[in-house]
Amino acid sequence: MTIPDDGRAVAPRPPDYPDFDSFKAEYLRRLAETTDRCRKVAFEFEKALPEVNPALLMTLSTEHALKTRKDGFANGCPRGNNTGILSAGLGTTVDALLAVKEIVYEKKEMSLAELGAVLAANWKGHEALRLRMLRSKRKWGNNDPEANALGAALIDCFAVQLDGKPNSRGGVFLASGHSARQFIEQGRKTGATPDGRRKGEEISKNLSPTMGVDTEGATALVATLASSDVTKLPGDYSLDVMLHPSVCSGEKGLGVMRALVEMFHRNGGSVIQFTVFSAEELRDAQAHPEKYENLQVRVCGWNVRWNDMSKVEQDAYIRRAENVMQGM
Repeated sequence: MTIPDDGRAVAPRPPDYPDFDSFKAEYLRRLAETTDRCRKVAFEFEKALPEVNPALLMTLSTEHALKTRKDGFANGCPRGNNTGILSAGLGTTVDALLAVKEIVYEKKEMSLAELGAVLAANWKGHEALRLRMLRSKRKWGNNDPEANALGAALIDCFAVQLDGKPNSRGGVFLASGHSARQFIEQGRKTGATPDGRRKGEEISKNLSPTMGVDTEGATALVATLASSDVTKLPGDYSLDVMLHPSVCSGEKGLGVMRALVEMFHRNGGSVIQFTVFSAEELRDAQAHPEKYENLQVRVCGWNVRWNDMSKVEQDAYIRRAENVMQGM
């Protein structure tokens, strides 16, 4: 804080970055710094992991752990002591950075400080701009060359701080594209972002696009993932795909799904997860839960019963399904 002559505390102005390249370089620097700090915290935490969170079931079912009398998390698994550091929000970050490039540096509609004020107000008074950014085609997931290159740079920055560096359990750290449920939890803690996302909304999960922005179809989505070096994320390289039932029906539909799976794995992908629903079916399930006691959806590597999800989460899946229909 700075103190002017009248004694009032004034927040310092944000630093000026004359062009987008300098702004992006600063973001990558901070990403590297944060990732390195995360690795150091995990290194210290794992020293106490057997006491804090003992892996009883894993230990009892692992021969080496029983022979050495060590917890499964504490060198009890000779080839299982690596540490995956998960990530969330890759797609949202790509979209947000490209939005900054357009608003501030290309069209010069406002300064970084002014854009920051708009986001702090959760887009209030700037709905037209928010919708324009939300509907932009320059998004991760549409096989846009600029978005693909930016995503690859983010992955590389994240991975170089982790991959192969020793942990405290006799293994190494691995960068992972898996987010678990953090795409929801971290989204709740994250303010509005320049890509049109409002405060508290979910961020992108796994290596998938931000919800609703992949408008160019499943082939473009898989091609987006193929544009990055999968070896940089050895912990997990996972993708979520929602398809309309009509796309998957019959022998032709199964052929479409097979082609997507083969394309994804041919390029080194490890996990591709399909959710096949129509927006109409999901809306009916929301309105009449008693008719859908056994309905399940894919969340992030696991299934969740539809009726156990909050309305906010259900609404997000309905929007995804609507988006899929629009892209057909």
